[in-house]
Amino acid sequence: EVKECYTSYDKILCVSSDVKTSFLKIYDMDKEKVQVQLNVLDTNKILNSIKDVTEYKEQTTLLNLITVGRLSPQKGYDRLLKCCVRLKEDNLPFKLKIVGTGLLKDTYQRFIDDNKLNDYVELTGFIDNPYPLLKKADVFICSSLTEGFSTVVSEAIFLGTPVLTTDCAGMK
Repeated sequence: EVKECYTSYDKILCVSSDVKTSFLKIYDMDKEKVQVQLNVLDTNKILNSIKDVTEYKEQTTLLNLITVGRLSPQKGYDRLLKCCVRLKEDNLPFKLKIVGTGLLKDTYQRFIDDNKLNDYVELTGFIDNPYPLLKKADVFICSSLTEGFSTVVSEAIFLGTPVLTTDCAGMK
């Protein structure tokens, strides 16, 4: 039924070449019909959103980490929080901001409380303009289990923020 639906389209767009390859393995279709279209960034909007951000990063011993996304299982924040426990145990100075909302907020907050990570990890909730935080961060982290071509990773790269990511399709 799904394949029949897909064959009725003139074109099928995938967010990365790995997604296209996976799609074609599942649905044996005309390869010319399936194309890659990367997410487009509104660079003017991003630049306007960081006008008041100073160009230098504060000199601090803290490593400022950030991630942005839904608080859902696919984003892998459970294992990211476990990494934070390890960083804390190793006495590495860091602060992680997790920007976003979702069903697992209470679960993650409990984990943070139970592991005494409150001085290290902040669940900020939704932030309308995360670009200044993204620009000032030392590292953006994508801990996703699965991910297409991530817009927020592209935004971090555009802002000059180094990215640490898991090995998922869109990140390749």
